[in-house]
Order: sequence, then structure tokens, then C-alpha cells
Amino acid sequence: MPLDEAMIYLRRMVRRRFGSKVVVTFYNENNYLRTGKWWENERPLPLIIIDGKVVFRGTMPLGDIIRELEELENMV
Repeated sequence: MPLDEAMIYLRRMVRRRFGSKVVVTFYNENNYLRTGKWWENERPLPLIIIDGKVVFRGTMPLGDIIRELEELENMV
């Protein structure tokens, strides 16, 4: 699955499953969020940021992201 399609899938899944309780940010060098953010020098790209914390670098493992979100949901 191309990265853009995976990101669209991830955003829809997060919104459907968790609503607005969780914010997932996808960051690469073309991302408009880049300017002035603390994570702009983190590498390797892409970054997966959940609630302001860099959780994955250089990959986008959908299953692992879902598990991370479920763990966060269970902690709340």
C-alpha cells in the first residue's frame, strides 16, 4: 500500500474508532506542519506522532499504531 493511501486509511480508522480523543499526525518533509514544530529535526522520516509524542520513526506499521492507540485508550 502506498504511503499516502496508508495515511488516509489510518486517519479514517482513528477517527472512526477513537473519535476526537486521539490526534495522530503524519509528518514528512513535505508536510505543512513542519515549520516551527519541535519534531522537525527528528529522523528518519516519516514520523507518526500520537498526542504530541513521536511513536514511530521511518515506518508506518498500521498494526503497531493501532495497538499503541488501544493501549493509550485503556490507560485513560
